Amino acid sequence: AYLVGLAQAVTARGGRIFENSRAISIGEASRRRVVTDGGTVHAEYVVVATNMTVQSPIGMANRTQPRCHTAMAFRVDDPLAVDGMFIGIDDPTHSIRTGRDAEGPLLVTLGPKFDTGQDGDGAKRFVEREQWAR
Repeated sequence: AYLVGLAQAVTARGGRIFENSRAISIGEASRRRVVTDGGTVHAEYVVVATNMTVQSPIGMANRTQPRCHTAMAFRVDDPLAVDGMFIGIDDPTHSIRTGRDAEGPLLVTLGPKFDTGQDGDGAKRFVEREQWAR
């Protein structure tokens, strides 16, 4: 619903949205030149909304790295014990949030981020996650 509303706001103000278009590069100039796999688009403003890296004038591809977190969900007796989302400021960072499934409320914990594919001992991270949550 959020993205539908956002798309409607963009198009209502004269913006155009190009779906299913892989941006290969974004050129630096007063009017941006976006090269896609289906052609080229020129625009004064470009919104890059992706989970993938893209070559851009601001060097996004150089600053991005896929990251992972281990997460575990626990049953809670008191659904009001934790209400909301809480993110720690310490390093390593942990977070707690509430969730729900068909059986009722859940306490969801996320562990510190790590580089995708760089940690061979995933089981250890889950043991650490459970110990931290307890």
